[in-house]
Formats: sequence, structure tokens, C-alpha cells
Amino acid sequence: LVIILALTASFPAVGYYKHLRAAEEAAERLGLEAFLSLRASTVAAFQSDLGQAGQELTYALQSFSRAEDIMGKDLKLLVTVAKFLPIIGTKVESQQNLLIAGNHLALGNTYFIKGVEEVESQATLALTDRLAILQNHLRGAIVQYKEALNYLNRVDLEAVPLEYQKLFLEFKVLFAAFIDDVEDLFELSQTFDTIFGGDSFRRYLIVFQNHHELRPTGGFMGSFAVL
Repeated sequence: LVIILALTASFPAVGYYKHLRAAEEAAERLGLEAFLSLRASTVAAFQSDLGQAGQELTYALQSFSRAEDIMGKDLKLLVTVAKFLPIIGTKVESQQNLLIAGNHLALGNTYFIKGVEEVESQATLALTDRLAILQNHLRGAIVQYKEALNYLNRVDLEAVPLEYQKLFLEFKVLFAAFIDDVEDLFELSQTFDTIFGGDSFRRYLIVFQNHHELRPTGGFMGSFAVL
């Protein structure tokens, strides 16, 4: 009787274990697929290929949503218990950090892409108004990008499949440089906004010099313009 009970009780346990393993593998696969799409979206966005960036971003958001559903439903109990286990806990926590990083990165790309699209579509607006639109979107993107990098740094490399580990490390370096570039772009837009009178009226005297008649400043000052 004991043997029969043990055998019959083990079948549901085995089935549940297989279900958890399948769910965990599916969540990991979807998270990595979404992450790779975000990588492609980020590169496309910075190359001004907004169409490709938008497509990759949409695919990434769909994959992240499905992965989060699995983590929140099928693996909810496992996630709670696994956090207290030394090895499994690190892996599960890293998967969660990867998903959170992906969401912040996706939101940052949304700000970035939308900002560039709005600036391009509002060609009739004054330059300073278009710069203000770009600055607002870049400001939001930078906050999300920094949060994404923060969570990426919490991901244990061993939790990433071996074939993606090198790509993951390379992307972290690339992404850190990308954030610096976006911050430079934000500061540059602020500088142009100041130069072109975004905060107050500006008047510039432009002096034209003839280099065929040399003078200490470079040439004879023959004409000027007021901007």
C-alpha cells in the first residue's frame, strides 16, 4: 500500500516539476529574445533608423510581457522560494533583474524614438521649440537608461546562457557608452537652445575677413552681418 501510494503521489510531483522547468525555460528564452530585440532597437535608434527601432521595440515589449506573465503566474511560488536558496536564488533573481532592466530599457527607447519622431514631424515649429521637445524626451530616456544599466549590473553572468554571455558583456559596455552619448546629445541640445535664444533674446555680430589681406585676426574686416 505504501509503495502504491508513493508511486501514485510521485506522478503529480513529476508532472508539476516538468511544468515548472518548461515555464522557467520559456521565461528565460522570452527574456533573452526581448533583450536581443532591445539591443537591435537601441542600435537602430542611434543610427536614426526609427522604423526598424520601432519594430524591434514592439517585439521586445511583447516578449517581455509574455515572460512577466510566466514569472507572475506559473513561477510565482518558485520565485518566492528560490530566493532563499543559494544557487537557484541567484539565477532566479538575475532573471528578474534582466526583465526589470529590459522594461527600463524599452521605456527609454520609447522616449528616445518618440522624441526624434516629434522633432522631425514638427518642421514648422521654431528651432528652440523643437529643441525643447527633444530635451524633454531625452531627459526621460536618460533616467530609464540609467535604471536599466543599474539592473543589468545586478545580473549574474552565470545566469545567462553560455552562448549569450559574451554578447551580454559586450552590450553592457556598448550600452554604458550609449548612455554617455545620449547625455552628450542632451547637453548639446541645451547649448544650441541657449545659442539660438531659447532662454532670452540673442544678437550676434558676424565679421567677415579677407584672408588675402592679412591682419592679426586673420584678414581685413571688410563686411559684417547681424544675426
